[in-house]
Amino acid sequence: MSTENSPSGSGDLPEVDLRLPEKLRRELRQPFGTLMSGEELLESIGGCDGLISVGDMVTHDLLDSGIRPWIAIYDGRIERTERTDLMGRIGEMPGIQVRVRNPPAQITAEMIQAVREALQRQESTKIMVEGEEDLAALVCVALALPSACVVFGAPGKGVVLVRVDQDSIRIARSLMSRMEESH
Repeated sequence: MSTENSPSGSGDLPEVDLRLPEKLRRELRQPFGTLMSGEELLESIGGCDGLISVGDMVTHDLLDSGIRPWIAIYDGRIERTERTDLMGRIGEMPGIQVRVRNPPAQITAEMIQAVREALQRQESTKIMVEGEEDLAALVCVALALPSACVVFGAPGKGVVLVRVDQDSIRIARSLMSRMEESH
């Protein structure tokens, strides 16, 4: 899949490191997508043209259910606790392995580039994050073609499914445009 044909275009995302300002944190706590249980997710992902998972637990659960994401982004932690067992399971998933640096509450240019490149590949990509992957879902939604699906965990609540469409792309890009450049 390539983002070149996307009506939203992918060239307008910044090629700089972004930091999440305090004023946006409350807005990001509201799930943008559909909050559901793991069972509901498995019933709802049919028709996705490319499944992208963000987070160790959601990726692990998909793999255990026999579903291999096209792109898996993980950091080896669940709620800040290191989980080498999950990281090993995800690492065994077939596909290209990429490592990126992405500190907490940030989106690095390195993350944006890794997601952009993964979206252009035909084979699966595993993006291992040194730091935190929490905001990577925004990048995925902002760059993916409509009809892709992005899933990520909502700790203590379930999982969130975003069916990428022009509206979700606009929301993700708007949120990213309000982040501050990090130096």
